[in-house]
Amino acid sequence: MQNVAFCFNILYNYIYFKRRKHEKIVKRRVRGGASPLGSNDKGLREYSKGKCFREHRGAGNVVEKIISTPDRKGFTLAEGAEPRQHIRHWSKGFTLAEVLITLAIIGVVAAMTIPTLISNYKKKETVTKLKQTYSILSQAVYKAQAKNGDVSTWGFSGITGSESVENVNKENSIKILQEFIFPEIKVAKNYGYAVGKDILYDGLYFPVSHTKQEKTSYWFTLPNGVLVRGRFGDHCNSFDQEGNCTDRVFIDFNFAVDVNGFEKPNTQGIDVFILSLDMQTGKFNFHNYGEHDRASYINFCNGDDDSQICGYLIFLDGWKIADDYPWL
Repeated sequence: MQNVAFCFNILYNYIYFKRRKHEKIVKRRVRGGASPLGSNDKGLREYSKGKCFREHRGAGNVVEKIISTPDRKGFTLAEGAEPRQHIRHWSKGFTLAEVLITLAIIGVVAAMTIPTLISNYKKKETVTKLKQTYSILSQAVYKAQAKNGDVSTWGFSGITGSESVENVNKENSIKILQEFIFPEIKVAKNYGYAVGKDILYDGLYFPVSHTKQEKTSYWFTLPNGVLVRGRFGDHCNSFDQEGNCTDRVFIDFNFAVDVNGFEKPNTQGIDVFILSLDMQTGKFNFHNYGEHDRASYINFCNGDDDSQICGYLIFLDGWKIADDYPWL
């Protein structure tokens, strides 16, 4: 912004001093009884002495003000003289050089400021949608617990067994959303249980080309245009000798929200954020790794695998995207 102010200062000084120089020339001509229009015509000299000028009888008898409408009885014109043409000379406009310099400065200023303005607007829009979605889902969880009891009694805690992640997630994701969450919110569109490519969604967090992607998500959109992907988060308590999980526990239900829907970039920490409902305690918040200092959360958010906690960093900073936030 200092560079912008410097450029405007140069332009202002150039035009100001050029005008000042012109005014001084006019005043010198008026003191000597000459026409301020620079004409030697006798009629115009009479015109300059007429009532189209108001003289302040102070030191030097300097003309300070020009009245726009002259009194035609107070002066005479030489035959054939047309004062309107000379008035056009008096109302001097910008030169081509001045216009080009101004346009060049405006171009430089626009190149420096417009990207920043666009980025700030996108940040503000992202935070607004994220905060709104957090409010919608958290109130839904609160109302569901008020109506159906503590979340730990909903029958989802401690889900274990040898069933595939696909089968367990599908059955229970449908149940928790349709029986507990959906009755408390308005759903704009329900895509059902699907992978991203089934609904033409392509993003870094839900890559269509991911070779291990399974149908473990329930998709829907909210009235504010936010796309939500719901699924259970799991943790393996034990493994066999071959490294296969033998005791898998589903400990939370995650809402992955894309604040601008199907629009790009569909990237964690930019337009995709993770909210979690703890199925044991009933707490609802952004996905995080427990108690850490802010510097640690910045490092987490910078990483590809840990960028799912970026929403918590925005929440921690008082619902704003700070200057050191790893933005685009």
